[in-house]
Amino acid sequence: MTQIRIEVVTPVFIGKGEEITPFDYILTDDRFAVFDVQKYFRKKTGRVEEFYRKVNGNPGEFSLSNFLNNDRTDKDCWKYSVKSSILIKKILEDSIKTKKPEMAVKSHIKDDLTGTPYIPGSSVKGAIRTAFLYNVLRKDKNHIKKQMEEWIKETKGGSWEGKKRLERNFKYANFLSKPFQGNYERANDAQKDLFKFLSVQDFFPSEDCMSLNLVDTYSMYSYKGYRTVYETINKGTLLEGNINVNDKLFHDKFRYIISWDNASSMNIRNLFQMINCFTMDILEREVWFFENLKGTYPVKVREFYKDFTEEVGDAKDNTAYLSIGQGSGWHKMTVGILLKKCLEEEDFRELRFALNLAPKRTEFPYPKSRKLIMEKQGEGILPLGWIKITDLSRKIAEKKYNERIVVEKKPAGKVEVKRGKEIGRDKEKGKDASLKQASNEELSKLMSQWNR
Repeated sequence: MTQIRIEVVTPVFIGKGEEITPFDYILTDDRFAVFDVQKYFRKKTGRVEEFYRKVNGNPGEFSLSNFLNNDRTDKDCWKYSVKSSILIKKILEDSIKTKKPEMAVKSHIKDDLTGTPYIPGSSVKGAIRTAFLYNVLRKDKNHIKKQMEEWIKETKGGSWEGKKRLERNFKYANFLSKPFQGNYERANDAQKDLFKFLSVQDFFPSEDCMSLNLVDTYSMYSYKGYRTVYETINKGTLLEGNINVNDKLFHDKFRYIISWDNASSMNIRNLFQMINCFTMDILEREVWFFENLKGTYPVKVREFYKDFTEEVGDAKDNTAYLSIGQGSGWHKMTVGILLKKCLEEEDFRELRFALNLAPKRTEFPYPKSRKLIMEKQGEGILPLGWIKITDLSRKIAEKKYNERIVVEKKPAGKVEVKRGKEIGRDKEKGKDASLKQASNEELSKLMSQWNR
């Protein structure tokens, strides 16, 4: 089990499709609070009838803040509150009056029991999985290029059947699944998945960490003005959890039977290197995007990405940088950047048609827009979703390593302490044997655990 700390580099939003409507929240000058209406009506039973009369009379213009008036400051009825701003308060109030959709606030995922916002382990694991795939495919990109070009050549001509065939070929492409798959015939695809043995816990903060942020969209040639308000985990927030690689199932004999070609990469140090390699390629693309925006462009975002690229480039081997949640986009959540590098422009355009990736706007690079945190309307200051993950146990291990006493060679069959590790001595060959071969009984036990 490896102890991991996450530091939020830019505000993070991970939702589960829930919104907070004007029926649920109240606004003060600097706070946004989700209000417990039932608790309030137990205290003010005389207002129940008035509430239903106003809701039924004109529900499109109903605002809980306006209905409660001075009672909205009754914090005993607040389920929770987050930091807001005068700008967001004005946007929400104006949108209620004009019945615009941005009056609903996107809700960040929270623990069902405590209401604490957190970063799901599944989001982190998914991002690690993409980085892993990207790095494995990058070593064999000539094969991918050849395969994709063959499929695209077969479907050129614009027929609907051809595009659907390309879509199916890509969706079930062997090169996208093979890096994770073992070759044990008696196992199904889920059991053979290499990442079955990587577990990532949810990450929780130690203090209040949410605020409201205005998010808007910049496309390659224009500022869109699609204003949306999100609950986000604040920049600088620290969260802790654990990542575990079940190395018992990577025992030499067991691994040989299952035949995972990439099992040797399944350790925290290698995974972190893969993540940072993928992130550097993403950042190269992001810097290019913001340097080539037409018209008014967000200078602060461009400066952020240039500084952030230097930070990631100088990262220590116990640190990695990931993009998660809202704002990640197609190029951060897939191996799309690699496909773009492999294919000629015309072939990539054919792939976009088949996968329905803005097929009517192929004159623009894809993806052609970015979601940004806004300081004020029309002024983007930060992207969403960047985090820094640090292996805390690595520091502890390195410290212990320096403190361990190095013992000279011992007779065969004994255990020696060498460079901070316990190494068994092979009696017959006199060689270090850091991993003991599994017996049949041990293998059966491992197989039963694996099947579960």
